[in-house]
Amino acid sequence: MPLFGKGDEAGDLFKKAKRRSDPSSQEFDLDLAIHYLQQAVDLKPYNEQYRRSLDETRELKSQCGDKFSMEVEDVFGIRGRGAVVTGRIQQGVIRTGDQVVIRGHKGMRRAVVHSVEMFRRSLHQGVTGQDVGLLMRDLERDDVERGDVVEGV
Repeated sequence: MPLFGKGDEAGDLFKKAKRRSDPSSQEFDLDLAIHYLQQAVDLKPYNEQYRRSLDETRELKSQCGDKFSMEVEDVFGIRGRGAVVTGRIQQGVIRTGDQVVIRGHKGMRRAVVHSVEMFRRSLHQGVTGQDVGLLMRDLERDDVERGDVVEGV
């Protein structure tokens, strides 16, 4: 805390909100990010950056409310671990432990997501717009093909 004055409370709230609105962060929490941004806007109502960030975070929150969907771009088999299905999340949120349905060339199949990964880094969840790999132990590489759709249950 600064020796003289209060400091930039709105700026601190904005920084906290940015950390919470980053999907790859361990602290990812859109509700809390919106709360912090609203407080920052209340403190500095004419700051355009805070207002724009609040609108963008609310938009991301609305997109994440949709049912999870992802088109498969590639599939990798990992011996003894299952299959990794990669693609860009078209809508919704996927978390480790979520059950999914794969609709594709070989019919419909259920699986459980054991890991959500992005660039060799494990995440707790993936959100709309991210390129992710989903490890599914219930699948073999031949069970899924490019163009299949993975949907949340």
